[in-house]
Parts: sequence; structure tokens; C-alpha cells
Amino acid sequence: MRQHDLSGLRALFAVFLETARKQKGVERGEVALRMGTTEEVISEWESGERKIDLVELLAFCQAIGYPSEKCAKFI
Repeated sequence: MRQHDLSGLRALFAVFLETARKQKGVERGEVALRMGTTEEVISEWESGERKIDLVELLAFCQAIGYPSEKCAKFI
């Protein structure tokens, strides 16, 4: 896969993270608190500025109350 293709996927994934969080009605600060991280990190994941690994993704899903199996299907 070319780098350009990966940046498009990263942007799509960032939209997924933000949309899923908003659909669950959870603020970034609350997600950060539940995950033991900062609101800045959550914001960077949702903007595509920072990569999220699989363990972080599953923790993010748990923090927003989103079924982990749905998150896993996205990857």
C-alpha cells in the first residue's frame, strides 16, 4: 500500500473514532479519564495526528461503551 493510501485510511479511521464517541454521548475528557490518558491524546487520535494501536483501540471502545467486536471488525 502506498503512503497516500494509508493517510486516507488514517483519516477515515479518525472519523470513525470521533463519530463513535459522539454517538455514545461521551466527552473527550471523560474518555481520557476512563483510559488514564489525556484529552490531548484522544483529540490527536480523532484528528488522525496520532496513531492508535489495537490495545488502545479496544480500551477506547470500552471507555465509550462501544462493543469491542464492532471496533475489531473495523480493522
